[in-house]
Amino acid sequence: MSVDKIKNKIITLDEQEKITLLFRTMGDSTRFTIIVALFESELSVTELTKVTGMNQSAVSHQLRVLKEQDIVRFKRQGKKRIYYLADHHIKTLYEFALMHVREEKHEG
Repeated sequence: MSVDKIKNKIITLDEQEKITLLFRTMGDSTRFTIIVALFESELSVTELTKVTGMNQSAVSHQLRVLKEQDIVRFKRQGKKRIYYLADHHIKTLYEFALMHVREEKHEG
């Protein structure tokens, strides 16, 4: 393949920065635990504290970061905020990453 064709397939700098930020955000183990918990069910902050073992302040902070990156969203249920994944792409990224780390590696 020619260099020009390869250059035309490279995404824009803006897209590269957004993808890098997405992976950096998901790469934090605390946030990752919250994301995985939300695969299973929509959860309140109180429920997430029980699942993660973190205090409410820490969970709320991490949810704010995830919300800013449009990874999670919330809906109101009375006085509670119920958090859920913004879309199925996040779970797809996780599933592909899991397949990658579980894949049998061959040298050569």
